[in-house]
Amino acid sequence: MWGLAMIWPIGGVLLLALLLWLIRRPMRAGQSTALVDASRFVHSDYRTPFYGWEMINLCHRTVLTGWVLLIDDERAFLRLVLALFTSLLVCFFLLALRPYRKTSDLMLAASQQLLLVFLFLGAMTLRTRAVLAEQVSLDLTLTLSLSLTLTPTLTLTLSLTPTLTLTLTLTLT
Repeated sequence: MWGLAMIWPIGGVLLLALLLWLIRRPMRAGQSTALVDASRFVHSDYRTPFYGWEMINLCHRTVLTGWVLLIDDERAFLRLVLALFTSLLVCFFLLALRPYRKTSDLMLAASQQLLLVFLFLGAMTLRTRAVLAEQVSLDLTLTLSLSLTLTPTLTLTLSLTPTLTLTLTLTLT
């Protein structure tokens, strides 16, 4: 079972690395060979110095979809931190190096990376809240009250609880 699970994260990356290694000299020289032409779908979106950018994309995808699962479930927050940092790193290099030929492709890729960053930040926020809810007893309610006497016979009380419940009490005496 584990052997099959390793075919994509390891085998796919190694095969792509081999392909990029085989076409490195013709790509740098600007030559067109049969292998360069056959592998154009891998590198045609990128500027020539960054013909191997797809390797970074593939490694990023395998980290997000596979390698983080090697971290125990008890350390789910660590998974999110690893995913966040890898996405931030890829986003930083993407914007700094600008590997795409077309600006529209660059903007789309940068938007995707920023969306992943915000997604992981949101997941971290939800995970933190869930852990705090487990550790802190929410049975104690803190109530913020405001009482205002409008007339000797009318009192207005406003209460705000941590669950964001707003209570309005009118007391007629």
